[in-house]
Amino acid sequence: MLNKSTCLSYPIAAIMSSGKKNFENIGRYSGQSGDTIRRLLRPADENSVHLEKICKNTFQGKKKLNLIIDDTLLNKNHSEWMQGTDKFFDSKTDTKITAYKLLVCMISDGQYHVPIASSYLYSKELTDTVREAFESKEDIIKRFVKQAKNLFPDVRFMILVDGLFSTKQFVGWCFENKLDVETRMHSNRVILFNDKKTTLKALLNNKWLCPKNNRTGRTFSGIWHNLPLQFTIERRIDRHGQDILSSWFPLTKPLLEIISKITKIDGLLKRSLERQNKHLG
Repeated sequence: MLNKSTCLSYPIAAIMSSGKKNFENIGRYSGQSGDTIRRLLRPADENSVHLEKICKNTFQGKKKLNLIIDDTLLNKNHSEWMQGTDKFFDSKTDTKITAYKLLVCMISDGQYHVPIASSYLYSKELTDTVREAFESKEDIIKRFVKQAKNLFPDVRFMILVDGLFSTKQFVGWCFENKLDVETRMHSNRVILFNDKKTTLKALLNNKWLCPKNNRTGRTFSGIWHNLPLQFTIERRIDRHGQDILSSWFPLTKPLLEIISKITKIDGLLKRSLERQNKHLG
């Protein structure tokens, strides 16, 4: 396989090898030197073309797809002069680590997940210094959405993003373009509920709204920055194994069965990224 397909040589070697994903260690799998493996690594633009072809073949004929966008850290704790690394907060260790921060976009039908694009995210200290030199996270997501739409112009996408991206600018843009999006929202957000201003945290503590017995979620209507939204209070297990309540909203009102399915997909993506990060050198 390594001799027949040049574009797949490096990905196959990286997948089949174990341990850290550096050139020397990957070369041990195929009995090649680190320099030979380095030459097999194709440019990012070329890889993007192949990923788009794989995506089209995988999801051909689909009418609805999920567009999953999330950020991840590539730990480079021992680096000092690597261009692009910076100090970022790691939620797994509750500390700041030196790392690359990537925003990853993939298309999924619930069974298969194909990445189509990624982009670097830089620290706020750097982007605030020279704003015009960097894309904002909202602009990056918009670019990802347009790329997916160009790949599948007749497909209806459900955009799934983390609470980090539930901003007024992004949600307003989704409204203007009639896009379906689901995202978590921080509990300190103020919304208009039953003609009264309140926080999501206060609603989470409202015994009349909280899911009871075997129910896993409850959906209600509210207004946030003059945008009419459907909010869902969901019961889930956090990373410490404790039963907690979280709030999130879809721009289209879903059934609870669909919410449960999408939550499982999001959890699968996060666990997959975490397993990959542990072996990246």
